[in-house]
Formats: sequence, structure tokens, C-alpha cells
Amino acid sequence: MINKLNLVIDGYPFRQTMHYYNLRDSAHKFAEQGNEAALEAAAFYASTGDELSDFQNYSIADQAAEIMYNDQKELVLGYLPGPKINFTA
Repeated sequence: MINKLNLVIDGYPFRQTMHYYNLRDSAHKFAEQGNEAALEAAAFYASTGDELSDFQNYSIADQAAEIMYNDQKELVLGYLPGPKINFTA
């Protein structure tokens, strides 16, 4: 009777919420972050170039102050699921 017991604990969803990924998911996550960072940088440099080209209405000092004193902060609260446990007898 003991030979027919089966216990399966899948803690991967919980580990994902704690940012512990397997290799495939980790590579995918880093690739997404790299693409997002590249798009944000391209958008930033394009807008900076547009502002610098309009030098009569927008000074370099205004742009420097805008970049230096940007106070974007983020607070995220969320739910962390526990592991999935399946037991069959």
C-alpha cells in the first residue's frame, strides 16, 4: 500500500513570484527587459534630440534640470501564491 502513494509538490509558481526562475524563463525575462530598455532609451534620445533641435524655445539648462530632478518612484504590493501540493493514495 505504501508503494502506491504519490506526493507531488510544485513550488515553481511560488519561486517565480520570488524571482527564482529556471534557465529558459530567466533567459526569456532578460531578453524582454533588454528589449524594453532599448525601446525606452531610443524614445528618450529621440525626444532629447527633438528638444535640442528646438533650441529657441527650449534651453539645454531646462533639459538638464528635467533629467536630474526626475523623481519617478514605484511601490508594488502583490499576492504571493504558495506551492501546489497534490497527494494521491
